[in-house]
Amino acid sequence: IDINKGWIKDYEYRRASTMLHKFFTWQLARGNKLVDVERRFEFELGSAKVTGSIDRLELTSEDKFYIVDLKTGKSIVTAEDAKTNKQLQVYQLAVVENGFDPKLESNQVAGAELLFVGDQKAKSASVKAQGAIDAEQVRAELLTSAEGMSAATFTAKINDRCRTCLLKSSCPIQPQGRRVIE
Repeated sequence: IDINKGWIKDYEYRRASTMLHKFFTWQLARGNKLVDVERRFEFELGSAKVTGSIDRLELTSEDKFYIVDLKTGKSIVTAEDAKTNKQLQVYQLAVVENGFDPKLESNQVAGAELLFVGDQKAKSASVKAQGAIDAEQVRAELLTSAEGMSAATFTAKINDRCRTCLLKSSCPIQPQGRRVIE
């Protein structure tokens, strides 16, 4: 929350309060046990070193780990897109690979979800779930991505993230980056 006085501070306070209310309402309905928050992980897969931090790591009644990624922004992912969300898949793979220090007691994963609390128009948190991953498939996709990113050439492709990309000025397929190849 902005420490300044005035409407910005008041707005941010109300927004934070609304998000906390949604979060605690969501949390009260949970059946899972909280294991950790902001749990760091690191593991190697082929030439890739995968690192990150999981917002919430929970344990289900079946003693499997469940990941919750808290989203405070305004954008909402569709339920269909959440099922194949790469970030959640890598978080689940971190559990399967047990890339934590200290190590987890098991590497069984039950799934993951995106928890949206940032939409000020919504009365409650929005949850978009992802089932347990096929670890071999996610490993294969990650290995393919790592190979592509470390290759001598990298092919730029237009996609829905282009509009918010911070590298437009050096991207040869964007008008701002044309000078790279001209």
